[in-house]
Amino acid sequence: MHEIGNPNKEMTPYWEEVMRNRMETYFEVGRLEMVLKGHWYEHIANNEGIEDDMSLLEFWDSKRPYGNKDVEASIAFNLGWDYKRVLTTEYMPTLVKEEAAQLHELLGDKIKEWESNETAKRVL
Repeated sequence: MHEIGNPNKEMTPYWEEVMRNRMETYFEVGRLEMVLKGHWYEHIANNEGIEDDMSLLEFWDSKRPYGNKDVEASIAFNLGWDYKRVLTTEYMPTLVKEEAAQLHELLGDKIKEWESNETAKRVL
């Protein structure tokens, strides 16, 4: 994504409103999980017959887990934060970027826990 504008600019009223009206973290992580799994299943379907058995954790850590290389911008879009599509013309405020990165990490922790539990079940 090319970035236009001043990166040091404070939060605009738009972003302040968006951050005030967010869902609970649990629901945001759940929604991101749904988006991630949708892209993962699409990846698997498109690579059928190709030896690419990428795990969900590997896909989470890939270049485009939510459909775009800019993970934080993809999260903002998929969670409805960028409903006015302002990221096409301005920088993402640091706070918004940090919140998106934190949600991405929370989802990664959830996937790691799930995969470790699944591995433990297979060993038993």
